[in-house]
Amino acid sequence: MTTVFTGKFVSVEHEEVRLPGGRMLMTEWVTRPDGVRVIAQRADGRVLISHEWRIELSARDHRLPGGKVEGVEPLVAAQQELREETGFVAGEWTPIGSTQALSMIRYRVHFFLARDLTYRPAHHDEGEDIRVKWIDLDTVIQMAYDGQIGEDASALQLLRLGAGRFG
Repeated sequence: MTTVFTGKFVSVEHEEVRLPGGRMLMTEWVTRPDGVRVIAQRADGRVLISHEWRIELSARDHRLPGGKVEGVEPLVAAQQELREETGFVAGEWTPIGSTQALSMIRYRVHFFLARDLTYRPAHHDEGEDIRVKWIDLDTVIQMAYDGQIGEDASALQLLRLGAGRFG
């Protein structure tokens, strides 16, 4: 594998791979840090959804709180991101799975369910414009079905929550 570009958050590699039939193929990979997303849920079932400005979309997007995993375990990153983006800390954390995001981008997104929540003032990173709101589970499920949760892997985890697949 040969690295052809290294940026602040991503690198691009060329790699020659052997296909099952024996043929060789030159591929390109984008590698970036893994990510975390948090489903923060209150005892009454409401879920914390962020509505934030996304540079890559040039628009606001409804999504789960989360961010990059950089130099720490995914759970620690999830705890940090929930606190920084929303001001909430959780007394109960449950890992609910991880997913490979895209075929040509090498990174995983790790999902956690956070409960037993306590509020402390948020400390957003520079440039973050994040608003959060508690939304009842039925509405969140409908948002996932309607495509209002922009990140498909997050929408899937919310649908799993609604189906009682964890906790």
